[in-house]
Amino acid sequence: MFNIEDFLVKFKKITPPNDTTRGYVSDIIFDILNIKIEKADIKINNNSVYIKTSHIIKNEIFLNKQNILNKLNDKLDKNKLNNIF
Repeated sequence: MFNIEDFLVKFKKITPPNDTTRGYVSDIIFDILNIKIEKADIKINNNSVYIKTSHIIKNEIFLNKQNILNKLNDKLDKNKLNNIF
């Protein structure tokens, strides 16, 4: 017999689309570093974020990597919960 719960399990792990995530990354970098990065310059592939910008800005982002990742994870978790309920 088919159990509906088995079908709905895959919806528990829904992640936001890449465009939304790129917007979050751009906003968080601006909040922390006061540097504007366009969403078009951000690529996401296999849970890795690639940013097309100068080496100086990349170094600043790398120095604040942990803070950026923490804020991004918080934002994604809140968005995930809002989409499920």
